[in-house]
Amino acid sequence: DAQGRVYVADAVNGAVRRIADGTVITLVKAQPDRPQKSPTFPVGLLVDGESLYVCDNFVGKLLCIPLA
Repeated sequence: DAQGRVYVADAVNGAVRRIADGTVITLVKAQPDRPQKSPTFPVGLLVDGESLYVCDNFVGKLLCIPLA
């Protein structure tokens, strides 16, 4: 993104992670009871301003995660 952070779609663990300054944090992780709000099998990411769009191949949905 504009701040130099890198986002990773971790499909194996159903998570989206952010790497900044050598530190990895999990932004969101699969929650089976909330499939509309969490990724199950994230495969593609797009940063647009203060939003991160996540393509979920398993449920066939596009999720939006606010970054601000």
